[in-house]
Amino acid sequence: MDPGTAIAVATLCSKVVSVIWKYYIDVQDAKSNIMHLANEIQDFGQVMQRVEELVHKSPRFPVSASLHSTIEQAFSDAQLLESKLDPGKTGKAMKRLGRRALTWLFTKKEAEDWVTRFQRLKATVNLALTTDQSSIVIDVDTRVTRVREDQVAAERERQLAKLPFAASACFDSYHRQHETECIEDTRVDILERLEDWGANHDRPLFWLSGMAGTGKSTVARTFAKRLKSKRALGGNFFFSRASGEANNAGNLVGTLARQLADFSPDLKESISEAIASHEGVVRQGLRDQWKELIFRPLSAAILPGQTTLNVVIDALDECGSDDDIRLILQLFIEVKDIKNVDLGIFVTSRPEVVIRLGFDNMPAVIHEKLDLRDIPRHIVEHDISLLLDHEFDRIRLQHKLQDWPSEDDKRLLIQRSDCLFIYAKTACRYIGDLDWDPEERLVEILDGSSTGGGSTAQLDAMYSHVLQQALIEVQSEVQIAQLCGRFKRVVGSIVTLHDELSIVTLAQLLCIRPREAMALIRMMPHAVVMIIRLANMSELVEHRNLRAIVEDARRFILYSRAIIEEAPLQAYASALVFTPSESLIRSCHKDQLPSWLIKSPTVDTDWNNCVLAVETNLGEPLIAFSADGKYLASASTTYNEGIIRLWDADTGVLHSTLEGHQDGCQAIGYLQDGTLISFSRNGALRTWEHITGATRQILNDAHQYGPYDAGVSMLVTKKGNLAILLDRAVRIWSFENESLSEPLNQDFEVLCLWGCLLQETVVMTAVRKGKEFVELLLLESDSRRIQTLTTFARKRGSFRGADISDVACSGTIIAWVSLGGSIWLFDKAHDSRTELAFQSAPVYQLAFCPNGRGMLACTRDGSLVLWDLSTQTHRLVGICLFCMGMTVSPNGKQVATLGSSTGSLIQVWDLTIHTRGEMHDIPRDCQLLFAPSGGQIAGANVDPTISPRKCKEIYKGIWLQSTTNEQTNILLEHSQDVRWILSVSPDGRYIAAALSEDIVRLWDTETGKVTKTLSNCRDIRTLAFSSDGTKFASAGRNGDLCIWDFSNGLPQYKIKGQLYPSNMTFSLNGRKLVWAANHVIDDYEVTVWDAGTGGSLDIASQSIERLSAQSKAIAISPCGEYLAYQAQLNVVAIHNTNTKEERNLQSFYRKAAYLRSMAFAPDSKSVALHLSSDEIELWDVDTVQPIQIAPTHISSDRRIEFSANGEILVTNLGQFPIHRVDTNKRKLSRRSYWRYHDGWMMESSRRMLRLPPDINFGVNEENLVHRDGLFAFWDSRHGIRYLGFTQDEVAMEDV
Repeated sequence: MDPGTAIAVATLCSKVVSVIWKYYIDVQDAKSNIMHLANEIQDFGQVMQRVEELVHKSPRFPVSASLHSTIEQAFSDAQLLESKLDPGKTGKAMKRLGRRALTWLFTKKEAEDWVTRFQRLKATVNLALTTDQSSIVIDVDTRVTRVREDQVAAERERQLAKLPFAASACFDSYHRQHETECIEDTRVDILERLEDWGANHDRPLFWLSGMAGTGKSTVARTFAKRLKSKRALGGNFFFSRASGEANNAGNLVGTLARQLADFSPDLKESISEAIASHEGVVRQGLRDQWKELIFRPLSAAILPGQTTLNVVIDALDECGSDDDIRLILQLFIEVKDIKNVDLGIFVTSRPEVVIRLGFDNMPAVIHEKLDLRDIPRHIVEHDISLLLDHEFDRIRLQHKLQDWPSEDDKRLLIQRSDCLFIYAKTACRYIGDLDWDPEERLVEILDGSSTGGGSTAQLDAMYSHVLQQALIEVQSEVQIAQLCGRFKRVVGSIVTLHDELSIVTLAQLLCIRPREAMALIRMMPHAVVMIIRLANMSELVEHRNLRAIVEDARRFILYSRAIIEEAPLQAYASALVFTPSESLIRSCHKDQLPSWLIKSPTVDTDWNNCVLAVETNLGEPLIAFSADGKYLASASTTYNEGIIRLWDADTGVLHSTLEGHQDGCQAIGYLQDGTLISFSRNGALRTWEHITGATRQILNDAHQYGPYDAGVSMLVTKKGNLAILLDRAVRIWSFENESLSEPLNQDFEVLCLWGCLLQETVVMTAVRKGKEFVELLLLESDSRRIQTLTTFARKRGSFRGADISDVACSGTIIAWVSLGGSIWLFDKAHDSRTELAFQSAPVYQLAFCPNGRGMLACTRDGSLVLWDLSTQTHRLVGICLFCMGMTVSPNGKQVATLGSSTGSLIQVWDLTIHTRGEMHDIPRDCQLLFAPSGGQIAGANVDPTISPRKCKEIYKGIWLQSTTNEQTNILLEHSQDVRWILSVSPDGRYIAAALSEDIVRLWDTETGKVTKTLSNCRDIRTLAFSSDGTKFASAGRNGDLCIWDFSNGLPQYKIKGQLYPSNMTFSLNGRKLVWAANHVIDDYEVTVWDAGTGGSLDIASQSIERLSAQSKAIAISPCGEYLAYQAQLNVVAIHNTNTKEERNLQSFYRKAAYLRSMAFAPDSKSVALHLSSDEIELWDVDTVQPIQIAPTHISSDRRIEFSANGEILVTNLGQFPIHRVDTNKRKLSRRSYWRYHDGWMMESSRRMLRLPPDINFGVNEENLVHRDGLFAFWDSRHGIRYLGFTQDEVAMEDV
C-alpha cells in the first residue's frame, strides 16, 4: 500500500487505535490519557477516510504538495507510534506473561505530545483541504466567468455579424494590399496639415478635393496608416466604383460600426446591444443606422486614455446616388454634437457639385477645405519628380541600366504628366515592363501626341498608345486574334463587372428567381420601382395580355413586398397563399403552393383597391402626404416619443426616422414648398427637410402663451402660414416674419381647429362667452369676420367639446359629421346646407379629394367609402381597421389610411380602381371559440355601432360554423346583445352563452335550436361544462354559484357567496368543481365543491398578498385527486383533495412573476405552469421537484392544456412541444407542431408562412383560435379564415 495515500494512513490509524484499546482494557491507571490519545488518532483516521472518499469520488480533485507531504508525515508518525506501542521483540514475552503484564508506555506529558502531534496533523490536513477546495472554487469560478465572458463575446460577435460589412472598402484589406502610399518626402505639407488636424479637431470635418488622378486616395491611404499606427483611427471606408460592395452607401455605417467595435470593448458592447435591441436597424435607412450604431454609442462611450478619434472616407463621389451623398454629409455634421470623443471625419472626393454644395451649406466653423488644384504647380511637379526617381531607380535595377533616363527626358515626362500622379505612375508601369526595352518605351511615350482636350488628354493619349503598341508588336495574325480574344474576355469582363452582378445572373447562379435574388441582396425596393416603371411603360404598348401580366406582377410585388423582403426564399410559399384566386401570377406559379398547407384561406377573386400595406410597431395616429405625393409622413402622439417616420409612398420602404421633438407630436403637415412641419405636445414647432432630415425649431415653447388644446392644434393655411390653437385662441404664425400674431378671436374660446378654406378662412368649434352650446364657425383671419354654420350641445370631457366626429374642408365646401353618423355639407359660395343620406355604421372620419368633387368617409366598422358629391352616390373603396388617420394624395388618385391598435398599419388605396365589392356588412371583429372536437367553431360579433373601448364588453349575436364546409348556423340574431361568456361542452353537443338580460341560454349544436333557458342568472362572469357533459355551472359577479340540472333547466344547487368569481373548472370525472374567487381587491380564495351534493369539501380559504391576486390560475388533475393554485407570490400549492395534504412548489423564484394558467398532464403525474414572463415550468407532482425541459415560451394569456399523449401544450396560438432533458424519457413522436408567433405560422422553430401586413394587423389573441393544426381567425373582409397544416413531419426539402 502506498504510504502517501490517505487510505494507508486511515488503515494504519485503525490498527494503532486497536492496540491502544488493548492497553485501555488491561491498564488500570492512565485510562484518561489512553482514551484521549485513542480518540484523537481515531478522529484523524476518520479525516483520512473522508479525504480518500473525496479523492475517489472526484478523480480530478487536485492533491496539493502540502497535503501530500502532510499525509506522508502522518503515515510515518503512525508507524512510529505503532512500533512504540506494540514492539515486535516483546511479543512473545507479553504472551508468556499475559495481558496483565501490559503497562502504559507513555507518561502523561508524552501522551499529550502525541495528541498534540496528531491534532497539528489534522489541522494541517484540514487547512490544506480548505486551501485546495478554495483553489478549486476559485478555479471553477474563473472558468465559469471565462465561459460567461466567452458567451457574451460570442453573442456580441453574433450581433456584429449582422452588420453589412464591406471588407474591400478598408484601406488595409487584402483587396488593397498592392495600392501604394505617398513616397517619402512627397506631399509633406499636406500630410503635416492633416496630422495636426487629426490630433486636435478644431473643426470636426476636413474635405480634400481634387480631380481624378491627383493622388487623393494615396494621401488618404497614407494618412489612414499613420493614424492607425498612433491608435487614432476609428474607421475608414474607401469608396470604389469598381467594387460592388465598396460603391454601396448601404454598407458605410455597418462597416464603420464594425471597425469602431473592434477599436474599443466599450464600443463593441454598446454597438452589439444596439443591434440586439433594434433588430431591424441593419435593414433601415442610413439615418437610423447612424443614430443607433454610430452616434449614440460614441456619445455614451468612455474611452480611457483616448480623446481623439478619426474616420477616413475616400472617394465619396463614387458612392451610389446624389441623395445618398447629401444624406451622408448631413449625418457627418452631427459629429459636432458628440462630446465624449473628439471625433474628426476626413473626406476626399472629386469636386462634384452635390459634394461642393453640401460643404458650402455647412457652417464654416465645423469644416476645413483643401483643393489639390490650389497647391502651387512647382510643388506638385517636385513630388512627381520624386515619384519618377523612385520608379526609375527600380527600373534601372531590374534592367541593369546606368545613367538613364536623361534629365531632359525626365523634365518632359513631368511636363506631360500635367500634375497628374496617375499619368506618371501608369507611364512608369508601361516603361518598366520586364518583357520590353524601357529605353524604347520611354521614347515611344515622349514621342506620342494628344489630339484630345481636357485635363486628361495626355493620359488618354498614353492609354491609346499602349493598346495600339500591344497589337503592332505581335507578328502573326493568329497571335493578334488570340490577343484580341483575351482583351475582350479580360477587359470586357472588367467593364461588365464594373457594377454589381446582374440580378438575372445572380438568380441563375443561385437557382432562384430574380425577385428572390433582389430581396437577398436587399434590393427589394429597387425591384418595386422597376416593376412600377415597367407597368408604366406597358401602358404605351398595344398588347392586352402583356399589360395584364405586368399589372398583376406590380400588384403582387407591392402586396407581398414585406413578405419577400423578410423571407426571400419563401416568397412563393407565403405570398402566393394570400394572392387573389384569379391572379395571373398565382396561376403561373400554382405548383409552388406548399404541400404542408392542407386548408388554404379564403381569398379575394381579384385585387382590391389596397395597393400598399406597411406594418409598424408603434401607434402613430398622424399621417400626411408630402406636397409631391412621393412620401408619407407618420407621427407618434405618445408622450415622450416624438418620432416622425417618412415612407416611400410607392414602395412602402422606410426612408428615414426624424427625431427632434422631446414629446409626442400633436399635428403634422406639409407646406407648399415641400417642407414638413410638426407641432409637439410640449409646444415646440419644427420644420424638416425630409430628404436629409435637417430640422429647425421655429417656436420653442408655446406654453408661454398659455396651455394649448389636446385636439388638433395646427393647420396649414392657403397662404402657407400656420393657424395654431394656443390658450383657446387662434393665432397665425407667419414664416415670412417668423412671428406669431395676436389672438384672432376675442369673444369666444376655441375648442378645436378643423381646417382652412380659401381667403384664409379657418374652420373651428368654439364656445362664445356666456353660452353653453358649441358652434361650428368660420373665422376669416384678415377681416376677422365670423359665420356660424351649426350648433351642438356642449359635451364636457370631450376634447372636441361637442358631439362631432370630424370636419373636412375643400374650396368653399365644408363637411362635418356628428357622432350620430349624419353627414352635412355646407357650400360657402351659395350659403346652402345639405344632408347626405348614408345607411351604414357611423362615420368616423372625412377627407376631401383635391378637386373638391369627391369626399372620403371612414365608418366605425372600417368601411372606406368614396362619395361623388355631384351625384351624391358612394362606393366602397376598402376596409381599414381601427382607422385613426386619413390623407389624400395631391393628385387625388390615392388615399392613405392609418390604423392604430397595439401597432400601426399604413395602407395606400388606389381611388381609380373600381372594384366589384358591395358595401361592407361583415363586423370588424369577432370573438371565436373552437368546439373540443375541432369540427365546429363558435363566435360572437363585435357591435360596430359602439366605441372601440366598449367593444370587448357587448357583442351581437352568436353563430356556429362547420370547419369542413364552412356553413354557418345562426344561433342568436345579430340584433341581440350577448356578453362574451361562452362555453362549449366537451363533446361539442351544447353551447352556452350569457345574454345581456341576465339569462343563460343553451343550444343544441346539431339542430341549432335552444334546449334550455336558465333565468335569474345575474351578471354572469363564468360558465363551465363538466367533462362528461352532464353538469353545467355558472357563477355571477355577486358570488352566486349555481350547478344546473340539464333535465329541467332548474338550479340543482345554488350557493350564495360574497366573492367575485375569476376562474372555474370541473374535474375530469365531473365529481368536483373548483373555483377561484376574488375578495373585493386584494385577496382570493380557492374552494372545491362536491358537484353531486353542492357541499364544500372544506379546503381552508387562504388570504394572500395583493400581488398574487393578479393570478386567476387554478387546475385540477384529471383523476380529481390534486388541486393546484397559486398560494402566494412564487409559491404554487398542490393540494390533495382526499388526504387534505398540501405541498408547495417554490416556483419562478427569480422571475417575480405571477401565473397565467396551469395544467395537469393526462396521467396527473406532472403539472405545467405558465408564467407571466411567457416561460413554461414543468413540475413532478409526487416529488414536488422541477422537471428539466428545453426552454419553452408561450406569449398568450389564454389557458394552456396538455394534448392527449402529454407531449405538447396547446393554446389558442398553437402547439408547443415539451422537450424533456431527461434522456430516459421517450422522444417526441415524429410529427409537426404548429404555432403562431409575431406574424409567422411556425412549425416548431421554423418560420413557414408569413401573414401579409393587412391580415396580420387584425390578428390578435381574442380572434385567433387553434385546434390540432387548424387555425381560425377573424378577417374584416371575409369573416372567418382558416389555415390548416399537416400534422405529419415536414421534411426540410418541403420548406
